[in-house]
Amino acid sequence: MQYRPGMFSEVSIRNGMKEWIESRFDRCDNPSIYNELPHEVKDVLDAWIFANILPGKRTSTRRSVYGLKTDFQRATGIYLYSGAFAGAMVKAGYRPMNPSNPSGRFNVITNKNGVG
Repeated sequence: MQYRPGMFSEVSIRNGMKEWIESRFDRCDNPSIYNELPHEVKDVLDAWIFANILPGKRTSTRRSVYGLKTDFQRATGIYLYSGAFAGAMVKAGYRPMNPSNPSGRFNVITNKNGVG
């Protein structure tokens, strides 16, 4: 399924995604929640990260998970918890700057063509 901005809210209500999100609120910052995402959402998220995020070379390229997931939501219309986005980043090979806070910051740059 191809997503466009604003579409996910329609799709999520029909497919129970709203209930999925609400039922996992207590684990919203845990990166392992990525593993519980619906398959089609994981596919969109993984493809977006691959196309729009690159490793940073300096500490000045730090990006917060919250900012990155907001860029993703603007581009696709899909709302995610910070933990789910952080889990996807780790799966894609990126490492958090502070391992004790995986939903914090990553040293990455973004492809401005697909962000925002």
